[in-house]
Amino acid sequence: MKHPVVLGAVLALGAATVASAQAPCSVATIRGTYAWEMTGRTFDGGISEETLPGDIPMLEGTVLPVHMTGVMTVGRDGNAEGRYAGLFGLVPLGYPTPLPVVASFRVHSDCTGEMTAPNGFGGINTDKFVILDNGQEVRSVGMSGAPFAWQFTMVRIGRADEQAATCGRNTVRGRFVMRCQGFEGEPTRPPTYAGVLPMFVLDVAADGTMTGRQFARDHALDGVAVTGAVAVNPDCTTLMTVRTEALPGATILATGVFYDNGKEGFGGPILALFGGQPAPGAFAGFACHMTRLTR
Repeated sequence: MKHPVVLGAVLALGAATVASAQAPCSVATIRGTYAWEMTGRTFDGGISEETLPGDIPMLEGTVLPVHMTGVMTVGRDGNAEGRYAGLFGLVPLGYPTPLPVVASFRVHSDCTGEMTAPNGFGGINTDKFVILDNGQEVRSVGMSGAPFAWQFTMVRIGRADEQAATCGRNTVRGRFVMRCQGFEGEPTRPPTYAGVLPMFVLDVAADGTMTGRQFARDHALDGVAVTGAVAVNPDCTTLMTVRTEALPGATILATGVFYDNGKEGFGGPILALFGGQPAPGAFAGFACHMTRLTR
């Protein structure tokens, strides 16, 4: 069910609050390079006959989770281009080569605006967005286009008058906490899926090697061992390889992007390799967020 009156009131309130906290906005406010994350989903179903203890109802149906991350540079004319990778449901995109993305931004003086971009269905997506902190962050909600609901979060990693962001191994050196949410497939025929919310504590060395622990429901309280490596590109996008005792024999490939000088990052797993071969449908719409604890 749609609620246009409520949505309009929320956007109006948000615009008034944002506009009162910063100078009038224009395209110049968002010129520069951003790390971005897109999350989306669609659900078609109803109430399950099964319940949780205490007769608490549950939903059942068909779900499509989506998660993409990338970088995007907005020019002086409001046109933007960039690259991305991620999971469209069960389908990994942008590996080994990130996919191109283009978009166009229209900015209003009250620091709201509209973003339009071609989608993979032969149409055009339209987002409504709000600019925060004089262009340090942009948040949007999908209004029309692709047949699922989505949101964008964009965080600045370089201004228009600054040298393009350059990241390296030292960018992600330190101890991080990473929390994820998504669907993980069991290697059955056909595969079955479970919603999982793991947390990781990871130490990344100067050479990119990584060790740590994974914590999740039904694991021992001290977690399971994790090893791997993080490769950082000059544009602050990353490719992480992960091996965890929670998935013996697998090498997990995860893509992402860091911002705030490596203090924060968006990302998520897109493939699991067994014996060097991809296991189709290992993950679905998996989203992770990393925060540095210490250097």
